[in-house]
Amino acid sequence: MLLVALFLSYFAILFLEFRRKSLAIILWAGLFVFFMLPHTIDAMLGTREYLESTYVKASVFALCFNLIYFFTRFVFSVPIAHLEKLDSNRDIFERVTKDSIPNIDRLFIGTLFISLVLSFLLLLFFIITHIDNLMSSTWVDMFNNRGGFSYLMFSYLFPISLPVLFLSYKYRMRKKFIISLLITLFVVLVFRVRSYMIPAILPFIVFYIFRNRFKLNLRNILITLLLAISLLYVIFGIGVFRIYGSLNNFFANVTFSDFNKTMYGLLFSRYSELGLRNAFYLFLEKGNNFPNFGTGQGYLRLLMLPIPSSWSFGLKPQDFAMDMAMAYDPVNSVPGVNSMHPTLYGDSYANFGWAGVGLGVFWSLFATLSDLLTRNTREGHGCIVKTSMLVSFSYAFTLIARGAVYYGVINAVLIFVFHSALWMLLKDRRHYFAVSRQ
Repeated sequence: MLLVALFLSYFAILFLEFRRKSLAIILWAGLFVFFMLPHTIDAMLGTREYLESTYVKASVFALCFNLIYFFTRFVFSVPIAHLEKLDSNRDIFERVTKDSIPNIDRLFIGTLFISLVLSFLLLLFFIITHIDNLMSSTWVDMFNNRGGFSYLMFSYLFPISLPVLFLSYKYRMRKKFIISLLITLFVVLVFRVRSYMIPAILPFIVFYIFRNRFKLNLRNILITLLLAISLLYVIFGIGVFRIYGSLNNFFANVTFSDFNKTMYGLLFSRYSELGLRNAFYLFLEKGNNFPNFGTGQGYLRLLMLPIPSSWSFGLKPQDFAMDMAMAYDPVNSVPGVNSMHPTLYGDSYANFGWAGVGLGVFWSLFATLSDLLTRNTREGHGCIVKTSMLVSFSYAFTLIARGAVYYGVINAVLIFVFHSALWMLLKDRRHYFAVSRQ
């Protein structure tokens, strides 16, 4: 009965977020994949790596968290109800005709496109000056050789510019879209970073299911599931790509059958996305009896997000994910290097123990904030920034679902700050030239 209640809570939340056309649907779809599905298999097939009571506790924790989130979403929706009557998300999920693109939006997309191309050139310079042979180098080589001005600038410019891929699609700028796509694929090929594929693919899936023309029928549900499975296949596939090391080794020795066998083994390993829940089980079973657990270290770091660690006089904790890695696998984890993300449930429990179910209120508020920041307004009021935030929150909610809370939030904050500043700068520039011509 506990599993049934947990399933019902998921479906209630997913239906609520779908009706609201909220990007928080990604958070709950992610939790369903990362926790609910494998947790159900553990409970039903008698997997007993942990005590039976541990699986029950995990179900109770998740159910309480879900119910708190669900009910507080209604509470937080009341203050913005009047906005929903005036505006809605429907227009933001429709493509824009070329003739109706405001000049400021063209400038906005053009600036992000230039930034993306510049980040690509900086990456090329980094490869030429730091990597002997790209085809024979591994992702570890790329990781170990990071450094220098060119890589530093690339690491900031590329994530901030990546929303241009979706923006150029929505605004029907074909050449910019194709070039942006090729640059993104090249970066993924070089670094084998799976997370870069999330903002490159997921916004298009969300765009599809939230369109006005989308009807909740069997055909569209099957198409959406197929798209979601394809996204997961690509993301897990990049993980397999990393295992085989260099590009030369991969293309010379790996067959399609080998690729899928390796993916299957990786998929159900304790370190894969479907194995994240195991850390949550361990924390429950040991009662959070680990250094720095139960003291809210992760959320204290989140509270101090605007302050660089070097300027915090030692008050800003290190990434709590590193503490969780040492607790989960002390033998293979290097202090201050390895990190562990045990799903949002596991992170909440590790931070606050059973009181962590109350974080359902916090994430309900965060979801409401994401609705406000992506809600459509008139074009003259920064609609394009809200569209770029659609990309940012797609990425953020995926990371948060797997338990990478700090990096999920900081990505959304950085995109909002930089893109809002860019839009305001372009708006003031347009106003200045308009006044000058008078």
